Order: sequence, then C-alpha cells, then structure tokens
Amino acid sequence: MLVVIAVIVLVSSAIAPMVFGTLMATRITSAGETLASQIALGHQLAVSGNQEVEVRFYQYVDNSSPGTGQAFRALALVKSASDTGGTLGRQLTDTYYLPAGIIISNAAMLSPPLFVLPFAPDKEGIIRKVQNATFRAFHFYPDGSTDMPEYKLLAKNSYFTLGEERIIVDGNVPKNFYAVQVDPNTGRVVSYRP
Repeated sequence: MLVVIAVIVLVSSAIAPMVFGTLMATRITSAGETLASQIALGHQLAVSGNQEVEVRFYQYVDNSSPGTGQAFRALALVKSASDTGGTLGRQLTDTYYLPAGIIISNAAMLSPPLFVLPFAPDKEGIIRKVQNATFRAFHFYPDGSTDMPEYKLLAKNSYFTLGEERIIVDGNVPKNFYAVQVDPNTGRVVSYRP
C-alpha cells in the first residue's frame, strides 16, 4: 500500500508542473486573442463611425492579489475627448480586464508603445477597482491609421506583449507569451504566439 501511494505521489509531482503550465498557456492565449480582438474593434469603430478612437491601456496595482505591483491590467476603447468636443472621452465598449496573474509588459523591449506613449490619469473613472489608475493610449483615426508614427513607433516596434506577471516583470522575453502587433499606418492587427 505504501509503495502504491509513493508511486502516485511521484507521478503526481511529475505531472503537476505540466498541467499548471498548460493551464497558464491557455489563459495567456485567451487573453491575447481577446486583446487583439479589442484593438481590432477599436480600428473598426474608428473607420465605421468616422471618429477618433483611443485604445487605452490602464496601469494600476491589483489590490485583490497581494504582492502584485503596478502593471497594465485593463484595456478600454474610448471616443477621443478631441472628438467629443470636451475634456473627457466617452467609453465605447466595456472595459476588458486581463485575467488575474496576466499583464501587458511595459518593458521597452516587450511593449515599446507602453514605454513611449505619454501617461494620463483616469479622469473618467473607467477603472472602478482603484482610485489612482493611469493609462497610456494610442489613437485610431477615421482613415484607419494611428498616431503611433508621431511617437516614432513604426511597424517593427508597435507591438504589445502579454505574459504571466511573476515572469514578465523583469523585461526578458519569457518562454510563454502572446504578442499583438498594430500596423501604425493601416491599423491592421496581427498576433504572434510561440
């Protein structure tokens, strides 16, 4: 009986890391696909609505997960304040919150736009989880192009990388990640999953 229990423990300990790795890979893939579809939706709303749409990446500390730091955890599509004639933008879709433990890297090598685009406070209160969220945003114009070239972001460095928070925070390319690239001139969205 002890031998059978020892064998079960050994097999379980060998399989557990693979199962947890597979579960995290599935969560990253799902989050990456949703991020890509949200950005593509922003492009579509700009072109079909003949309006300027901001794609906002929100950064804040997740108070529900102890030990986590400041990271990009949510995305919202907002009609640009310059397009509404006011100082506040108008949210166009529901806020997309990344699953717990998954973030969009703000390292220069992994998500260049989030290193270059200017920060702004969440004046509209779109992130209701915390009071002091900030965001970085790029704009889709009615012709489908973006404002990324104004920040010297070309096609080769206009991508966003998602990954597991505990691994991706150091800025090195992790083994398990999902990248979403936006063509600055056409707004075309392309995904890359190793």
